[in-house]
Amino acid sequence: MQPTSLNYHIRSLTILRFGQSTLRLTQIAITRITYLLDNPRFTDTCQHVSSKRYHQTLCYWYILSSTVFLYYYLGMLGMLCTILQPTFLHIMTCICSRNAVWTIHILYMFVIHILKIPNGPFQSWLGITDEKHYILTLVMCWIHLRSISHNMDNIDDQFSSSNNFVQKLAYCLYLPTLFLGPLILYHEFVGSIKQPHQYWDCQKFLTFMLNLVRYMFWCFFTELLLHFIYVNAIQYQLQVLQNLNSWELFGLGYCMGQFFFNKYVVMYGTCSNLCYLDDIKAPSQPKCIARIHLYSDMWKHFDRGLYKFLIRYIYVPIRKSNRCFGKLFASFLCFTFVFIWHGIQMNIFIWALLNFIGIHLRLLSVCGLIRTLIENARKYNKYENIYYQMVKYFVMRELLLFHIMIISSLFNIGKQKNNDSLCYYTFLGMLVATSKSEVKIFEYLQTSINRLSTSPPCLKTALDSPIFAFIYSCIINKIRFVQEHFTISKLYPVI
Repeated sequence: MQPTSLNYHIRSLTILRFGQSTLRLTQIAITRITYLLDNPRFTDTCQHVSSKRYHQTLCYWYILSSTVFLYYYLGMLGMLCTILQPTFLHIMTCICSRNAVWTIHILYMFVIHILKIPNGPFQSWLGITDEKHYILTLVMCWIHLRSISHNMDNIDDQFSSSNNFVQKLAYCLYLPTLFLGPLILYHEFVGSIKQPHQYWDCQKFLTFMLNLVRYMFWCFFTELLLHFIYVNAIQYQLQVLQNLNSWELFGLGYCMGQFFFNKYVVMYGTCSNLCYLDDIKAPSQPKCIARIHLYSDMWKHFDRGLYKFLIRYIYVPIRKSNRCFGKLFASFLCFTFVFIWHGIQMNIFIWALLNFIGIHLRLLSVCGLIRTLIENARKYNKYENIYYQMVKYFVMRELLLFHIMIISSLFNIGKQKNNDSLCYYTFLGMLVATSKSEVKIFEYLQTSINRLSTSPPCLKTALDSPIFAFIYSCIINKIRFVQEHFTISKLYPVI
């Protein structure tokens, strides 16, 4: 019995020692864990690892959801085309210089235009309908812009920590903006997904639903009006336009612009609203064209994503200085890119060319107009002081804030008549038509109108045209309105 009792005591002692050692190790572990939890560096490391895993999971989810939808809508070959495009461009441009990257992307845009050919080899190989072929090529065009944005941001080495293929693929295939846009730049997309996750609340969901109802209303409203105003179908019945008078023709042209605006409000607004749920910062909806008076603002506020793309990746890098030629050449390259990206067709070429001329003609006309007005003002002592001050005020405060089409037309008539008084009178109308004119400018207008005859002889000839008669009446009515509603007690110094 003694050996058994000895073995029992040895086992008991061993268990006791093991329990004490385990308790000691547990206490040490608890102390270490407490220390680590209280250490800010350890907490930041854990949060960084958790955030990184969350971002990776989010990117995989974006890729998976888009891939499933593309497979459902376009089939296996269409899905492979959309995935292989950013993959191929990533392999071709990941180690290239900026010039080489642009060369590859421009060449690939020509490839996309070849793939756009209806009933061509590409569509026959895919075996899809015309609608799906159009949608596929549209997706490829959007993906191409996103690939350029990714390459340009990583060449500058500003987002090297985000330089991975998974994140680029998630950016290119992000489903809410995959088909209809708007364009989100790569650094904005990365900055959005790196923000801390925010759960939906009632306020956020209510904002989403209100915006959704708003865009659906404009969608059905536009669809309803298309049953009465055939702005799209009329291009196939051009003989109808021959029976329209001037007011009807101009009204139809205005309605075409408004319908174009409504279409992009619905498309960009709905997609941006879906991005809002994912906390992705998307460009805001287009600005109404009815309250844009400068055509340069049309490009700035209509498609804001494309505008930021052109400014960031083409205009600013090309424009080395503030000289006129540098700005003109950089702007020319921007419109050339727009022409190639939209499609190498004659109507798109004319549209891009007229946009380029219309934007830069205003600046060139303003410079020529100011120079001519100063030279003419110095010829007449009685007008020299007031008009020189008005020109100075206009150059400092209102240089780019008037309608160039009206001013250039009136000014050209004045030059053809060789009468300087009409030039001065035109300049007065230009100042009145300025959108942001301040109250003090009307003091100079009133003084100038008193010195000029109310109806110069050459102005009567110009007013034979109904358009200029309407412009003249608007200018005079605006002057009278200001004189009736604004009282200026003393002259204000011109800045």
